[in-house]
Amino acid sequence: MNDETKAYIKQWIKRANEDLLVVDKLTEFEIIATSSVCFHCQQAVEKYLKAFLISSGIDIKKTHNIELTRAIEFSKKISKEYKMLSAKANAILMGYRLKELQKEYQQKK
Repeated sequence: MNDETKAYIKQWIKRANEDLLVVDKLTEFEIIATSSVCFHCQQAVEKYLKAFLISSGIDIKKTHNIELTRAIEFSKKISKEYKMLSAKANAILMGYRLKELQKEYQQKK
């Protein structure tokens, strides 16, 4: 892998990390902007996925048209480690959703 490709991968990872920083800030308070949290989580996952695919030799253009579900399934075929990471990411995202559902339930009481 050449230096240009490594730098490109690092850019995707940096942007994904920035999305997660936004999620951390958005979840610091009692009232959570759920749609914004979910949006930035999805963006982070997509950017990490692009970095992974590029590091695996797959040419990914900077676009919002990546079909995330297909890309995830493709990534699982490439790497067992990715399969494990995917399960972990799903658990984290589900945790955010469950927290929000609990808050909505408590507010309705």
